[in-house]
Amino acid sequence: MAQNLSEDILYLVFLHALPCVVSVSSMDFYNDVHFRRLPPFNFSLVCRTWRSVCMTRPRLWCAIHATRLHQGHFPLINNLIKYWLLRGGSASFDLTLGIVDGIFFRYPEDNLLDLVVGEWHRWNEIQITVDPYAWQEATNSLSFRCSASTKALRIGMAYRSDVDMRFGNLDLTPCTSHVAAQLQVLEIDSSVRWVIPKSDDHSGSALFLPNLQHLAFSTDCNIGIDVVLAACPKVFLLVIDVSNNTDLDQTRMESVALPYLTNLTIKTRSDAVSNVLLKHLTCTSLREFEFMNSGEVTPFCLQSIAKFLSKSYPVRSRLCGLFLRYVEPRITDPQAIDPPGLHSEHALALKEILHPLEDLHVLHLDGVFINKEIVEFLTPRLEATTSILCPSLNSLFIFCKRAKPGVLNEALEEMIVSRWKTRKGALSIDLYFRDFGDFARKSRRIQECASEGLVIRFD
Repeated sequence: MAQNLSEDILYLVFLHALPCVVSVSSMDFYNDVHFRRLPPFNFSLVCRTWRSVCMTRPRLWCAIHATRLHQGHFPLINNLIKYWLLRGGSASFDLTLGIVDGIFFRYPEDNLLDLVVGEWHRWNEIQITVDPYAWQEATNSLSFRCSASTKALRIGMAYRSDVDMRFGNLDLTPCTSHVAAQLQVLEIDSSVRWVIPKSDDHSGSALFLPNLQHLAFSTDCNIGIDVVLAACPKVFLLVIDVSNNTDLDQTRMESVALPYLTNLTIKTRSDAVSNVLLKHLTCTSLREFEFMNSGEVTPFCLQSIAKFLSKSYPVRSRLCGLFLRYVEPRITDPQAIDPPGLHSEHALALKEILHPLEDLHVLHLDGVFINKEIVEFLTPRLEATTSILCPSLNSLFIFCKRAKPGVLNEALEEMIVSRWKTRKGALSIDLYFRDFGDFARKSRRIQECASEGLVIRFD
């Protein structure tokens, strides 16, 4: 019966089988048997009608997902992509390419990445991920060019490497105010340098990405941070990776307003550079803010965050999610974790951040120092509900191993019970402190809240 379907209907059915997914778990990929099982090639082998549909519809050959590639897949994967690109004609194509082996860089006369880069004018949605250590075997960096019709571009290393490497350059010169660039998603890490168009008088940048909605980039991109952000007026999801190589002098940026931005993530290793960044950003529509610091929490950093949020919300905060993640120092002497009077500045800075957040639903504190003072101001007073800090909270996560074992147990118990009694809806609480798990299991008050519906986790 399938053979009697019209070609138009068959075409729609075949489209639903895409993309062509190359599975590395298949042991028969070392021969062309697996090749013939991939859509739409497998459809073309059924009958003449199906073959006619496959061979006359270029769009069927324009979506390939091939990840976790290694030496055993060469040269078959090369031939596969060559064939797919040939059958696709001039149609735009989508490609996800993950390389975990340097094999493709040992064949300069038949390089897979060169093949893909050569078709840049046909790119629609492209994702290329490379193992940083495998890339060290390459002799030349690549030059990626973004056409005005490209909609999504993700290029970078599979994971962070301690070795400073340059995977290639991203040529964005076609993306100016004279061309309506269609790019909506751009994710580029520090291994790729940017090449941007110059203004007519060569005094500045002509880069313009009017449709960009999702941007993830490193500050080590060879151009000013403010230049990048000013070119993306409608971005609503932004991830900024503050590179180790960022020179503070180069971050003297113009102030940038991002009125449509709702989600902001900053990954940093430098309080100084992060402070400059936060000082010059204004995000009046921000709904979720994530700050990830690979160092220890400092009052200076928390104060910078407080000022940034205050500036973004001059009247009333609309922030719904706040995620602060730090790396706790190694603890050698548990008795010296919290000397008397230490970290009171942390408490004041954290309170300054949280006090205006009346609509906050999710609070995630990972590696942020927590003492009794902080626990107490997070504890609602049952007799004065109007003064509750973060009254709309329905998810609270705290991970802190720096507090002395057992010191905060009673205070944490009171916070849990008070939060549950003053809640506005469902509530989940995750608390990871030394020795708190055993205490919570034995606490009658906490177990009563759990029996009433509180979701509580502590292990």
